[in-house]
Amino acid sequence: MIHSMYMIGRYWRNINNNKHREEYTTCNTTESMDHILTKCREKTMQLTWALTQNLWPHDNTPWLDINLGTILGYGCISLLSTQR
Repeated sequence: MIHSMYMIGRYWRNINNNKHREEYTTCNTTESMDHILTKCREKTMQLTWALTQNLWPHDNTPWLDINLGTILGYGCISLLSTQR
């Protein structure tokens, strides 16, 4: 589905004068959507997830473990209310 869809990581490996774009120097890793969305140590990414967690409207439900699957499937998440 998202494999090879974005111009990141290995996409740049065989393009002349662009191999340097394959690696993400801040985290010293090959760039990937999983890294960008869940593992990046950039302060802006950490701030994004902290602000997102602050918007979580379910006081009785713990914050979800965020991974690439959670992000891709967020539209299918159903949280049952324990209040009656």
